[in-house]
Amino acid sequence: MQAAKLTKPEMRSKMAISRPQPDHVSDPNKVSVQLDTVIKAARALGKEVEIKIKQAHKKAA
Repeated sequence: MQAAKLTKPEMRSKMAISRPQPDHVSDPNKVSVQLDTVIKAARALGKEVEIKIKQAHKKAA
């Protein structure tokens, strides 16, 4: 939000969502944000979300 110079009310308006959601998306301590909320936030900022699933590295024993 800060990089895009959007206020919280402007972000909520662009996302068409309820009051607390922008705070949850921008809070690094909140790890349970729904994917659709993240997508709405990205779109409000003119960005898109890309999810990549890749092979996990085996841990050394």
